[in-house]
Amino acid sequence: MTLNKRKIKKKNIDYINIDFGVYANFTNIILGNYKPVLNFFNKAELQNVLKKNKLINGNKWTIPILFNVIQRETKKIKINQLYYLKYNNKVIGKIIIDSIFRINKNIYCSKVFNTNSIKHPGVKKIKKMHNFFISCSILKVKYLSTIKEKYINDAKIKNHDDKLKLKKVSFTTRNIPHLGHLYLLNNFNKSQNINLCIVILINDKNKFSPKIIKESYLKLTDLFIKKRKVSVYQLLLPSFFAGPNEAFLQAVIMKNIGFNSFIVGRDHAGVSNFYLKYGSQKIFKNNDLINLQIIKTKEPIRCKKCFKLFFENEIICRCDGKIKNTENFSGTIIRKYIKQNNIIKLNKLLHTTTMKIINKNRLIKI
Repeated sequence: MTLNKRKIKKKNIDYINIDFGVYANFTNIILGNYKPVLNFFNKAELQNVLKKNKLINGNKWTIPILFNVIQRETKKIKINQLYYLKYNNKVIGKIIIDSIFRINKNIYCSKVFNTNSIKHPGVKKIKKMHNFFISCSILKVKYLSTIKEKYINDAKIKNHDDKLKLKKVSFTTRNIPHLGHLYLLNNFNKSQNINLCIVILINDKNKFSPKIIKESYLKLTDLFIKKRKVSVYQLLLPSFFAGPNEAFLQAVIMKNIGFNSFIVGRDHAGVSNFYLKYGSQKIFKNNDLINLQIIKTKEPIRCKKCFKLFFENEIICRCDGKIKNTENFSGTIIRKYIKQNNIIKLNKLLHTTTMKIINKNRLIKI
């Protein structure tokens, strides 16, 4: 992104400590992952998205990119004042405050999460926030080269295998891979002309360490997809749990980064039972994102008798004539069995390689 070039006199510049959500959004702004959004939203931009699902320039947009100020920091905030941004005791950049505003939390939650239920983790987080938001201009960024090296961005994708002219397909995840994931990815990777890219979403609500997730996918792709090109990247993203609206934001990011296609599956970016099973696919009905193909997949399921894997809309197994005698896979179920240390159940849902990794990292006891 192009940084704001305003000349401001330096005079006793104070610090603003920020939380993970602001840091993740800051990172995506400076990497260009949120284009055409180049700064945190002001109130007019917020209201436009909540009312119309559009930016002021007319582009479709679903989740406002907000800078919420931690309560203990609010007393020092003044408009037109310079501040250093601090995350985990490190200065990461410099900003100037353009405006201060409050939000209507009920309207925000109903529009972004489609609910005001406190049982929804996104709603719960918003309701707990101190109602103090700012818009700002980013003047300086520190550690930019480190951020570019660590997290996915357009430069990484453009410089990767361009000579091979491969179609770049992205798959986002917050969980360790189960057998359903492996079946899905193997189906897509049968094509000779694609580079399958697994993008691990990192946030403050991750149930598994990104290191464990990355190792699991790399080990499995080495075992089963040896002749195909698979890459694993990391992306910082706040924990929205906004279902269809978050799926759209992820698609915008994938397009900006340079992917040709984006896989959207069952309950993509959803939580509990707040969204329809394939609601995140329906938001792409009008194909608002030019030059990005949305690949809509059905849920991978397995026959309980013969253990064949297939997609929900396929008719492959009819053991005993009962197509409904199947089981599904989900991160929630995996986490439940890990917590219970239920080795028998986990062995049915995870590959032995993944079992070894979670055992090595002491998530289970074998």
